[in-house]
Amino acid sequence: MLSLMQFQGQWRDYQKRVLDELQDHLEDTKLHIVAAPGSGKTVLGLEVMRELGKPTLILSPTLTIRNQWTERLFEMFFTQSEMDHVDLSYDLKNPRTMTSVTYQALHALWKFETQEEGEKLRRPDFERLIELLNTETGVTIIVDEAHHLRREWWRALNALIDALPNATLVALTATPPYDASYAEWSRYDDLCGAIDAEISVPELVRNGDLCPHQDFVHFSLPQRSEIELLGDRRRGIAALISDFLSDGGFIEALASHPWMTSPELHEEAILGDPGLLSSMLILMAAAEKELPSAPLELLGVGNENIPLLTPVWLQVFLNGFVFDQTGLFSEVEGERKQIERRLRKLGLVEGKRVKLLESRKAIKAMAGSLAKLDSIIEIAAEEHKNLEDQLRMVVLTDYVRASDLPRQNDQPFSPTKLGVVPIFEALRRAKLQERRIGVLTGTLVIIPETARSVLSEAAEAAQVSDTEIKLKPLPGCPGYCQFQLGGNSNQKTVRLVTHLFNLGSIRVLVGTQALLGEGWDAPTINTLVLASNVGSYMLSNQMRGRAIRIDSAVPNKVSNIWHLATVEPQSSQLWPTSVSRFVWNTVVGPYEFEMQKLGSDMRLLFQRFQMFEGISNGDTDHISNGIGRLDISSQGWEEGQIGSKNDHMFGHARLRSTITQKWISSLGDSHQRSHVHKIAEANYAPRGGSYDQTLQFLSINAVLGGFTSAAGALRQYQSVREIATLALIFGGLTLVYSVPKLYLSARLFFKNGTLERSLRQVCQVLLKGLDHVGALKSHPSAYSVEIEPSIRGFHNIILHGASRAEERVFLDALSEILGPIENPRYILVRKSWLGWIKRKDYHAVPTILGTHKDDAEYFAYCWNKKIGPVKRVFTRQREGRKTLLRARASSMAAGFQRFVDRRSQWR
Repeated sequence: MLSLMQFQGQWRDYQKRVLDELQDHLEDTKLHIVAAPGSGKTVLGLEVMRELGKPTLILSPTLTIRNQWTERLFEMFFTQSEMDHVDLSYDLKNPRTMTSVTYQALHALWKFETQEEGEKLRRPDFERLIELLNTETGVTIIVDEAHHLRREWWRALNALIDALPNATLVALTATPPYDASYAEWSRYDDLCGAIDAEISVPELVRNGDLCPHQDFVHFSLPQRSEIELLGDRRRGIAALISDFLSDGGFIEALASHPWMTSPELHEEAILGDPGLLSSMLILMAAAEKELPSAPLELLGVGNENIPLLTPVWLQVFLNGFVFDQTGLFSEVEGERKQIERRLRKLGLVEGKRVKLLESRKAIKAMAGSLAKLDSIIEIAAEEHKNLEDQLRMVVLTDYVRASDLPRQNDQPFSPTKLGVVPIFEALRRAKLQERRIGVLTGTLVIIPETARSVLSEAAEAAQVSDTEIKLKPLPGCPGYCQFQLGGNSNQKTVRLVTHLFNLGSIRVLVGTQALLGEGWDAPTINTLVLASNVGSYMLSNQMRGRAIRIDSAVPNKVSNIWHLATVEPQSSQLWPTSVSRFVWNTVVGPYEFEMQKLGSDMRLLFQRFQMFEGISNGDTDHISNGIGRLDISSQGWEEGQIGSKNDHMFGHARLRSTITQKWISSLGDSHQRSHVHKIAEANYAPRGGSYDQTLQFLSINAVLGGFTSAAGALRQYQSVREIATLALIFGGLTLVYSVPKLYLSARLFFKNGTLERSLRQVCQVLLKGLDHVGALKSHPSAYSVEIEPSIRGFHNIILHGASRAEERVFLDALSEILGPIENPRYILVRKSWLGWIKRKDYHAVPTILGTHKDDAEYFAYCWNKKIGPVKRVFTRQREGRKTLLRARASSMAAGFQRFVDRRSQWR
């Protein structure tokens, strides 16, 4: 079979690049490819199978994706006369040259255990599969959509690979779990290997393999009941704060707490929960209570370093006071119980944690707000006005809500939550697509009666017999009927309804992201509405991938992708004065700070938009990630201003030809090796040497010193009267007296350079450290670091010459160095002087370099040599924990907060 396989098409340049480099990638017997939807990774996987020439086991997450492998095999590798030579199996108990199954099938085989008398537990079917695959020639295992291995399926696959030493693993995915935890990513990386090749969305748009597209957001205001929920919550928090600050007895109890009066006797306890001490000081400062010096000295901060009281700090205090450290507050046990009852009554406790920032109830209320029904109707009306009969719109959401389907035509429409049926019914009643709306879920399928005329044609295309089709009229929805097929035939149903959609018998299709979000192929989609609460990298990209495939029948296709957000209005009634200044996230820029105050929906969108790249609605031609590229103003969020923001979005959305041109100009004259880079945007970098030796300080000092000296010299010339003469003499003397220090400034500038050079030095030290622990494939000299100003006035850091996996490791480590101190095993302490003020600066040794002492020592050595003297401190001992406590306390100052933002950019 494998010898007869021959690709019938022409390879795209990025596919050919992967195949040309195949042998290099397979040095570790693993091939890991990240390829956006529409890149042809299935065909690429089949060609890899052919070139390796071994029996192959293909694992897929769904039956739909499993069947795509067979379809592509027959379409692209065999002629009609060769079909009989295909040696194919869908059964793990009977593997053939090509065996294509789901992860569930493998897991079921592995999970089945039996025990014969006198024997240990065995997995006989799984063991037999290993015997059949464990041949001298070896076996190829292809894992499709490998990101699903974060689930329990990973255990079964890992057991299989461990038992097959001659196996070659090919991992294919469109959405690797970049947003996973360190532990999850490590497990994924260990199994699949480092990413060998990546094919990004911009690269596919450039090649014409994906269509131009743009993301938009439609905003809505909460309904009255939702506003009341939010208002009650905010006012409850404000009242709680007010009562805390006005309760003199409680504040006095804090002031007399042993941690305040004699913290040196309680260092171990404080080190175990350092945030609690900080929150107690912040609460006392907000109540205008004089702060004791002893805890400030322990933390190494002054009164001026104590920030304003915010929900973050109040939440830290309440969790310690009410739950974590109850024994420390035994003298106010009555108040503690009273506060706990109050918190629970306000709905601010989930499990045994205080949740001031967001409660599950509030998040669900915004995510499932019925106000989004109006958004969907407005989007459908606008897109129909622009596209008319060419509209092919899909709405994806999370739940079916079948019970909301009306039983009678005159039944009032009163849904309680967002879902497939409420969206369908809202669109049907709005009469925007008269009898052209459909529903496609795993449990409910609805088609318009008008589709009956083409149902036979669609059934033939979907390989469905007319006798299998059952149509049930829906009395509550005149003009529509429920569609059913006999037996378990979801795949056939999806194919048939998709064909109706492609024909135009259905122009607006509402479905669940679980069924249609991955593997579903309908190239006619030109408008996608994500009415889903998904914020993860994987599912967000999977859903968007449905809309950006090219349509051979419409060569100029452009897709609009709509996201929905119910925003919290910025009114004094909803946001009391004591709450409106809350800092929701202290390590974001000013734009993010203003936008994220709009509530949980907007914060979800911020998270989602970090996951993919696209063009800008503004003047810039950058292709990057982040919601900032949509040109949404952070101002003007009062109730009467939301409509103008939606009109602004509609104005961009109706100019589809402009979207195409923007892609062309943004891609520029990029060459074949251009790709999406992950970059870091930092607002901070350590200076080389002490501050009083930097260019800025010395330059200012030089001029001021010259000014003072010149003024002193002029005092002896009493006869100087004319202003012009006085200015010339004064300027000349200032220059003369400034020259020595200006020379020193210039020399230091040449040696240490600007902030850009300081960042570059940190990056160079980090590359040496990563090379030392074997995290880089090449020598550090093979990589180059580019530092450029960001559009927000900070600095972008771009690593060139690295793979995506190396980029990830590098940026993770850099974020730990330049970002706020969390809980590293080692920290670097750097001392400097600001005038006569001695100060300390702290930097975390990244996790990847801090696991072993020798690695941390080498990193500190490189830092000392390249940047300046530092002291390495181990934080898992008593003195080290005290240093860590001070390091974390130093970052709580209200004035300056370090942050490192991770973004993507096409370069």
